[in-house]
Amino acid sequence: MNALGFEQAVRLIEDCERAIKPHQLGIKTCDWTFIEYAKVCKTAGHPVIAIVRDIRDALVRRLPDWVTEESLNQQYRLVWQHRELFDVWLRYEDLIANPESSMAKISVSLAYDFAVIKEWDGDGVPTQMLKLDRHDLLKTGTISRSRVGVWRTTAKVFSARSHETAEMMGY
Repeated sequence: MNALGFEQAVRLIEDCERAIKPHQLGIKTCDWTFIEYAKVCKTAGHPVIAIVRDIRDALVRRLPDWVTEESLNQQYRLVWQHRELFDVWLRYEDLIANPESSMAKISVSLAYDFAVIKEWDGDGVPTQMLKLDRHDLLKTGTISRSRVGVWRTTAKVFSARSHETAEMMGY
């Protein structure tokens, strides 16, 4: 079996979506993969939404084995360099601080009126959303500000490049 290319994968998702109508599907991914999917989706007329967070907050917790501070900088900068592809650019911190305003932007982009849910059954979070321990906060069942700005109170030292990346992205 051969792996699907980005265009083939998007076409397959479109086919699946037609089969399950009125339900709709989307893709959640990051780094260079996100950019490749964004290019295909944008060309196909699909909305593309980027949700980013302060790189320094991402660096406070242990990174997955395949990610380094330098490679994370490269990924963040790649996404930043392609920001013209995005219909919505949203900071994680803004989503947490003002979910109503943030979801209103997403609602406009996706032409769907999303309700903001501030509490949910943490045990009901699909396991597919819990790929890394970083996603465990979803299991608390509430929006938490506990991981916003954590870089300010850590003893961890960040490279000048990480500070520059954060500043470049408006932090």
